[in-house]
Amino acid sequence: MYTELSDDGGLSWSAAVVLTAVSWPSSDPPANTFGPNNLVFSNADDGYAYGPDLYQTRNGGRTWRQLTVSGEVAAAAAVGGGVWLAVLHGCGDYGCTGWDLDTVDAQGQVRALPKQPAPIAPPPGVSKVGVPAQLLRPDAATAYLIGFDNLQVTHNGGASWTQAIFPCKRAYDDTVDFSAGSSTMLWAVCASESGAGMQQKQLWRSTDSGANWRGPLPLESDGYSSQITAISTDVAWRYGDRGSVLHTADGGRSWQVMLPDLFNTAYGPPSAFFALANNAWIFDPEGPYDTESRYLYVTTDAGRSWRTITFTSLAVTAAESAASGATKACSSAQLVVTLGARGQAMNQPAIAVIFTNTSSTPCTLYGYPGVAGLDPHGHQLVQAYRTPQVYIGGAPDAVPALVTVASDAQASALIGGTAQPANGQTTCPPDYAAVLVTPPGTRTPTKLSVDFPSCEGLAITPVVPGPTGGAF
Repeated sequence: MYTELSDDGGLSWSAAVVLTAVSWPSSDPPANTFGPNNLVFSNADDGYAYGPDLYQTRNGGRTWRQLTVSGEVAAAAAVGGGVWLAVLHGCGDYGCTGWDLDTVDAQGQVRALPKQPAPIAPPPGVSKVGVPAQLLRPDAATAYLIGFDNLQVTHNGGASWTQAIFPCKRAYDDTVDFSAGSSTMLWAVCASESGAGMQQKQLWRSTDSGANWRGPLPLESDGYSSQITAISTDVAWRYGDRGSVLHTADGGRSWQVMLPDLFNTAYGPPSAFFALANNAWIFDPEGPYDTESRYLYVTTDAGRSWRTITFTSLAVTAAESAASGATKACSSAQLVVTLGARGQAMNQPAIAVIFTNTSSTPCTLYGYPGVAGLDPHGHQLVQAYRTPQVYIGGAPDAVPALVTVASDAQASALIGGTAQPANGQTTCPPDYAAVLVTPPGTRTPTKLSVDFPSCEGLAITPVVPGPTGGAF
């Protein structure tokens, strides 16, 4: 493992500092652990690299020293200059014999906390002990420890621990990721078993340290769930394998897709991600297949715009990324928005939304319309997530393309959904009574009446030429 330093948001980087790469000693490393690629910082100077060994820096990563630890570091959480570690012991192919929570003192000595959390029951098929998967510390007094079907919390710096409610039902605990928006506010994404690029997911939220949970809020079914990063009680980021990077500012009721079509492929998820309220860094070291370029995506405005930092084998260069587009994009005044043909296959209906250029001059459309599902009173129930294709059609090559719309010509996209009850329900909520549609690149929405199933959210595809939305 090596680290590089940047003081300007990733536009330039200093020389690398090499850390010795150590592999996990078993073929079954703990969940959420990816070898010596994990970093945690409590401030701009104090940080740790871990998994399974442990390194410490006190000067922002310019120099590192290895600390002696009696086991393998599986999780770490830092705050206020200090760090807690979940350290596993006796791990082999069939689990671990034990674990404890440790801390690092001012001299760099790793010591066990005086009061340890309760044991964690092992998952089915594990013959030894259950081990922690996550450790969260929103402040110096508060910590959350998550293991298999187990959630524990301390609010007094580890002097005592209490059990909280684990929100995920067994059908949705195949993948679970927690994040703390404050000392008492938790977010949890629960997901079912994955397959064929699709995974059922749920969002749960607690404002009382996990004593009670509100949910589930349904999430998009495409892609897999990997990580949620909470910033506050309202703001959070998510990403996952074959899915998109998403951002919410309303407590998870709606999610905005970031960098559509970059990560919702078979290339895998970003390997490193960190975010604040408006700043986010996404590192994609693998890149598309058969390429040597590596990319860091940087935003400072909550994802409205991004810079792309391109890494090559010889140099690091900075370039501004921008979607291809013509000089004359369509304005709201040029377009009339209507609904077109509706189709359905395999309980997955879709309806075309059409954009007609009523002006005398051609214009261009690129990307995804904004779509929201409304109840009979006009209140927003859901924001559509972006996907290249729904079951009956979409972008022909699964990639958005620039569409030139001549005078009196049309472009269109598909609004998709499902008529199959989800999350174990036998019936669906009332149908959406209307949709609110905003053409790509504009800010003026059009409300259109529609009777459309609301079993599991809405999807929207990119604009394509013609009135059919690219139906197959």
